[in-house]
Amino acid sequence: MDSCQFLTYLHASAPRISCPEHGVRQARLPWAEEGSRFTHLFEVLAIDLLQAANVKRAAQILRISWDQAWRLMERAVLRGRAAKGAALPRQIGIDEKAIAKGHRYMTLVCDLGAATVEYIGEERTEDSLTAYFMAFTEDQRAGIEAISLDMWPAYINACHAQVPQASSVTFITSKPLAGEPR
Repeated sequence: MDSCQFLTYLHASAPRISCPEHGVRQARLPWAEEGSRFTHLFEVLAIDLLQAANVKRAAQILRISWDQAWRLMERAVLRGRAAKGAALPRQIGIDEKAIAKGHRYMTLVCDLGAATVEYIGEERTEDSLTAYFMAFTEDQRAGIEAISLDMWPAYINACHAQVPQASSVTFITSKPLAGEPR
């Protein structure tokens, strides 16, 4: 943590409490989350910086390791997911995104109503999309009303297998289908 031009370290031993019912527990600190080496304010600064720069550069600016920067980002994602809850969007969009040169892809699931990314899976396979659906119960999946996706067979198969009750499935294509006017 920087204070003006000086590097500042906050060193504190968290008090431990002995409880007859739960045993010895560490007291919760008001300035940091359990297991974190950083204060809440530092984590907020780090996340803001990670949104503006790549992980390597953000870590250099923050004077932390690349691994520490990734852990901060992972913790922020977990906090965000916990705050969001386990609600499944009623209208979803599914697509793939190229992540590197060559043919490496990831699967994206978006909430079309809220315009948010709900899931990112590795590759563009039936299993990568099925993993998203399997995180929810069958009753939760029954609440999906509409799906918009391209005509990738793996995604179509996963949707038919996991969300057969969707009342509307819209296919997005950049080319006219056979027999359609151009």
